[in-house]
Amino acid sequence: MFVNYITNTHRLQIISTTTTFILTTHDLDDIESLAHRVIIISDGEKVFGDSLQSLKKHLGDKKTVHIAMKNKINTGHLDKLAGVMQVKQKNDFEVDMLIDNNVTSMNEFISFLSGEGILVDMSIKEPDISEVIKTIYRSKTV
Repeated sequence: MFVNYITNTHRLQIISTTTTFILTTHDLDDIESLAHRVIIISDGEKVFGDSLQSLKKHLGDKKTVHIAMKNKINTGHLDKLAGVMQVKQKNDFEVDMLIDNNVTSMNEFISFLSGEGILVDMSIKEPDISEVIKTIYRSKTV
């Protein structure tokens, strides 16, 4: 892998010089191991350009929540909840949502879901970096 080669072979040279290189990746591990500064470009426009720490701070406390309901899910209704965005609808009964816990707490979200029908299953995990990047692309602003 290119990043392992760079990391293991040339890391000291890169750190000790003012070399700029462009790496396109959605692998957060690659970004964290090599970059101090991140630029995100969407449709030819720069939508973010700052430190990796600043990007993480901006992204805040977001979680990906997989929901399975006994009844059909009204995703349009879920999208109207502040800080909640649909990531992927798997079928009429399952959906993945991105929840910004700084806007809507997980407790509020679960409470809201209980009014939508019978919850069959739910899992919560850290958002995938590619989903975060897609969210930034959609909003065109960071």
